[in-house]
Amino acid sequence: MPVSPNTARLKYLLKENTMTKVKATTGDFTELTGSNSRTTGIQTHVNSSGAYVKGLNTVVKNVAWVESMSGSIQSGAIYVPKNGIIKDVAVVVTSALSCSVAQTVGVIAGTSITNLTIPANGEIIAGDADSLMTSGNTLARGKGTSTHSHLTTAYGGNAALVLKAAGQNYDSAGELHIWVSGSKGDSAPFATGSVSFIAEFWYMGDTV
Repeated sequence: MPVSPNTARLKYLLKENTMTKVKATTGDFTELTGSNSRTTGIQTHVNSSGAYVKGLNTVVKNVAWVESMSGSIQSGAIYVPKNGIIKDVAVVVTSALSCSVAQTVGVIAGTSITNLTIPANGEIIAGDADSLMTSGNTLARGKGTSTHSHLTTAYGGNAALVLKAAGQNYDSAGELHIWVSGSKGDSAPFATGSVSFIAEFWYMGDTV
């Protein structure tokens, strides 16, 4: 029985075709199957990229004290988009803080670094000189404070952080800065330690 020209052509193409062997490499990946997805590894987001989720966004910045910071540990800029509104702020010690002399340690937050000296007028959190610690030299890993009073109690902080009224809404894209400061300031800076700055904000999306 003669072979169909189409069949012969297909056999020829299959014979001539070669496939490149693909070797999987280790690392993070996302597997998509239908409507389901599975991700391995830690997902990261560059906060300044402008890629925000419509709804709740959380930014965590881990910062170690360095000598140039003197009496404060500073988050650096946390970027908040237009139509963003601050929901919560927390600070948790990730490596034990130590001070050269006994002092209180508090938290302050604002839209720039201009007003971030305790107890001055941070636009987001006015500042509380002992919200993290009453007078002492060291603060253990895991200690922290939050704008949620029950979390402040759980973390062993001294006082809950208080968001200022009517100051949380970003009418245009801007920054959030959070500082952990000792009451002795630059005259008695920290010696060692690091903290996590945790900021949550709602992004409402485009103006309607």
